[in-house]
Amino acid sequence: MEDSRAFDTCPGRRRHRHRRHHRDHDAARAARALADELRALADDLRAPVAELVRGIVDEVADAARRASTELGDLLDDALDEVRGAHERVRRDARRRGRAEAAAAREDRGAVDAEGDAADAVRARFGHVLGWQPIFLERSATCAACDAPLLRGERAFLGIAPSGFTGDTLCAECVRG
Repeated sequence: MEDSRAFDTCPGRRRHRHRRHHRDHDAARAARALADELRALADDLRAPVAELVRGIVDEVADAARRASTELGDLLDDALDEVRGAHERVRRDARRRGRAEAAAAREDRGAVDAEGDAADAVRARFGHVLGWQPIFLERSATCAACDAPLLRGERAFLGIAPSGFTGDTLCAECVRG
């Protein structure tokens, strides 16, 4: 078995013990000073120390509760702002995507001069029996107008006699 004194003679260990001793001594001195202050205040108020401490703890707890409520309200407001900004970004992305898709359709000649998009969709997806509404788990592109469809958005999945076709449309193209 090793001699514990040999371990204590290590300079780093002695320095650590020295710091711990001073830290403990300072903490004890602060605790005594606080106790003296509390006794003096309780004497001035002619109240028991325990009652004084209980009142202080109650005040601190109330202040913490108020701060917590105010922080919660602040976080709720911030979350509402973030949600609003997110929705604006999604809306702008959809508008840009639709505008780009409309320009692409005109360039490809997919829609005639009157803009009969419904006939173009019906002609292109004649094999589809119906459109199943879904909420996207990941972003996609509308198969008819090339508009970006973002995660969480409602889209429509084509169903043929053989099953799902893999064609995804935005709500605007399904409505025709």
